[in-house]
Amino acid sequence: MKNYTVITDPGIDDLIALLLFQKLSVTKNVNIVSCFGNIPERSAFQNAKDLIGLLNSKWMLSHGSALPINGKLN
Repeated sequence: MKNYTVITDPGIDDLIALLLFQKLSVTKNVNIVSCFGNIPERSAFQNAKDLIGLLNSKWMLSHGSALPINGKLN
């Protein structure tokens, strides 16, 4: 059984990709790391948490970076 770590900012496009990944994947060892992107990290984390709850999945979830390395969004 393989382990996967998915680093994502789950807005609608990433949520659909995660749904497909869950449906197609035979592994149970998945760690989702929420990070900033098109939406703030806090929203990304909440979206991923809601998705995991909806799927009744055993996926793990952790916070990733809220800002890029330079500390500025733009």
